[in-house]
Amino acid sequence: YHEQVRTDPGRESGVWQGADGTFYVMQGDAGSVRPPSASGPVRLIYHSHPTATDVPTQGLVSQPSQARGDFGVLAYEHGTGPVGRRVESELHFPVYGPDGAHSGYGATRFAYDPTSPLPLQVQTTLPGGRATTQRYASYADFEARTGIRAGGDTPAASSSARVDADARLSADVAGANRRVDETAGALMGARTVTGGREGRDEARTSVGEASEGGAGARGPAYSVAVPGEVAGMASGESRELPINPAYPAPPGTPAQLDALLDQVDAAQAAQGVLRDTEGRMSAHADTEREHEAGLVEAAGVATDLASGGAVHAAAVDSTGAANESLTGQAEEAYSALAQSSREAAALGTLVGSLQGFRGMANLFSYLPGDLGRQAGTASQDAQRLITALNRVSETEQTQAGVQASQVGIEADAATLETVATEGATTDTEIGAGQTTLEELQAANAASLAETEATRAQATGERGAAAQNESEAQTAHDGLLAELQAWAQQHQQARRDAVDAALLRFDGLGLDAREVAG
Repeated sequence: YHEQVRTDPGRESGVWQGADGTFYVMQGDAGSVRPPSASGPVRLIYHSHPTATDVPTQGLVSQPSQARGDFGVLAYEHGTGPVGRRVESELHFPVYGPDGAHSGYGATRFAYDPTSPLPLQVQTTLPGGRATTQRYASYADFEARTGIRAGGDTPAASSSARVDADARLSADVAGANRRVDETAGALMGARTVTGGREGRDEARTSVGEASEGGAGARGPAYSVAVPGEVAGMASGESRELPINPAYPAPPGTPAQLDALLDQVDAAQAAQGVLRDTEGRMSAHADTEREHEAGLVEAAGVATDLASGGAVHAAAVDSTGAANESLTGQAEEAYSALAQSSREAAALGTLVGSLQGFRGMANLFSYLPGDLGRQAGTASQDAQRLITALNRVSETEQTQAGVQASQVGIEADAATLETVATEGATTDTEIGAGQTTLEELQAANAASLAETEATRAQATGERGAAAQNESEAQTAHDGLLAELQAWAQQHQQARRDAVDAALLRFDGLGLDAREVAG
């Protein structure tokens, strides 16, 4: 069996034992393993669940399947034997590491016990961990708490199988109770039997400190030794008769105490997990608030950059306009100077002639009378004209200076254009940065809101878990007190029953004595 599980973990394997003691090792597929074809009834000793790849299935492999499954096998086995007997088996299930890889096996004991108020019982043990026990009142209770449905090809077939299994379970529980009552009635003669009853094994279970036989045990099964010639017995022969009186009905069972303690443990574990979640969410929220402050500061920087970019663009535009104006003025001056230069070339001959005329006029100015004065005036006029014409001849040098200035102005214009282009690119980048910052702020705000909501939810659930723990602990303590009081009544009822039996047999002339079973 273990070799099959080791070499082929993706299939189920099982071990059955026949009535003659023969063991059968069977291998099935990924969904089930069939019992052997053997003469007479067989008992499922243990079987394995296959490895799984998806996480939901991995979380369920530790539990037995219900009607038309593992519990169904036990219910069938119960039906082949005495009414009320407890039937149990063991399941070996794969466990998985944090990475989801198969890392070993755990074990689950599951039982079908119609003598218990909680007849479907599951005890699971993980490698290296303590056992945890869960008990269920019915298949419907099992399905509601575990999420494991009954077998069936359709939801309707599954529901029908669960209903049928619960009806079968109810019949088995009723049959077990009738058998206990019938046995007690036969032992006590015509005495009326009242009150609820648990099975013989359950009667030995510890529930408190008030009765004999240990820590509040309900008491062992008591019997009376009956020697003599009674019911065909020979002289000197003895017989043990068990005494099972009509004990007061118990207020509960040890199984219910265990279930309440399991509930307390589960609530405490849940509070620990939820408390850890609250802490992590608080840390996340603090970090996200720090991010929020940093993003607000970054958004302010981006706004300042955008404002500076606008001022820079305005300054570039203003400088560009001034440069364009200078360019126009330089072009006009250059054109005017170019025209003056052309005219100066044409006036060169005139200047020469005026020089000669001025010399002659200057000579005639020495003549007496009006002719001399007129000649002097003409000489002065000629000199002023020559001076003016000479200034026109200087425009070529001025024109060269203007041309050089124009080249500088044009270079400045190119530089301004480059600056304006780079400024526009920077504006685009700043705008994109602002958009990104806005997106980051929105994402951070959404994350913070989600974190706060998760923390609030964890806080609320932790409070509910604490309330559940308190209620379960209170119920456990109350039930324990009731069971301890009941144990005292049980002890007295047992004493009365044994005394009555001894008295009855003594009246028949029999030598009867009490022995512990």
